[in-house]
Amino acid sequence: MVEMVQTTIDAPYGDIKWVFGKNLHMTLSFLGNLDEKKINELSQKLESLQFGSPFNCVLTHTGVFPDEKEPRVFWLGIERGKDRVIGIVEQINNILIELDLPVDDKLFIPHITIGRVKNKENVWKIGSDNYLNAVFSPTRFPVNSVHLYQSELTQQGVKFTTIVSNNLQ
Repeated sequence: MVEMVQTTIDAPYGDIKWVFGKNLHMTLSFLGNLDEKKINELSQKLESLQFGSPFNCVLTHTGVFPDEKEPRVFWLGIERGKDRVIGIVEQINNILIELDLPVDDKLFIPHITIGRVKNKENVWKIGSDNYLNAVFSPTRFPVNSVHLYQSELTQQGVKFTTIVSNNLQ
């Protein structure tokens, strides 16, 4: 389904870095670079949180950030399950505040990123109308854990390393 939706974006070859397979994920909070002490404190707090029982989310629509005129991030939006996701984000934000870590003040929109514009100078060449009007069957996926990942940019793409996992129970 993701690959089909990606074909609706009119962009010069190579202008969008696509996300595939195991790298598809939902970012609940982006923390940037943290020192080892803060990572350890955050890991301990995340391990102790109770996020509730596993649940399902459903992808139902397309969207872009920051806006339709200059799309830089292409995503699939979550409808069913979004309230649970938002509740988890609020729990994580409370920990970030407690640890004096930055909290994003923008409205959180539950989504899965499927592509990012690589060359921002060419963003005006990208046609997103078909993408934003794409129709697809709602796609369900399970949410059964929350992970703190370290991401590293490599020539092969982003490499994710799990620092801590919290299974929903």
